Amino acid sequence: MKVFRHTYSVLNDLASSIAFCRLGAAAVEFALLVPIIMFGLTGVADYGMGTFRRMELASAARSGSQYAIYNGTNTTAANITAIQDVVVASTNAGLTTADVAAVESYACDDGTSISDPSTDTCADSGSIQYYMTITITQTYTYLLWAGTKNFSITVKVRTS
Repeated sequence: MKVFRHTYSVLNDLASSIAFCRLGAAAVEFALLVPIIMFGLTGVADYGMGTFRRMELASAARSGSQYAIYNGTNTTAANITAIQDVVVASTNAGLTTADVAAVESYACDDGTSISDPSTDTCADSGSIQYYMTITITQTYTYLLWAGTKNFSITVKVRTS
């Protein structure tokens, strides 16, 4: 009978120590939380990459507008293509010239729009102002969720 009591006592002590042992609890909790934390951090990184892409596109549009200002009122097809090429070359965002539109517009000093500066005149002998509008459109695909974001960046500058 003593053998059974002793065995029972040893097993009871062992079971009690295992049941209330806290060794490894932190490791188990950490293992359960790591996937959740990593998913959240990946989402933050994905959002950050989308924001960075938008900033790249805005910078490329500004580069195109600087080129347009430098070249003034030269609105030949070659100059429009050159503006598109400058925008595409100024970023690594995967742009093509099809993603970039450069359109010239005209207005009088008082803000009245005109369609053709060679035939239209401004009231009160005002001067004609030339504007270049550069628009970049690109779709960004997120890594984590099945969604896309359409970026459209527009910069309008006065070229004369």
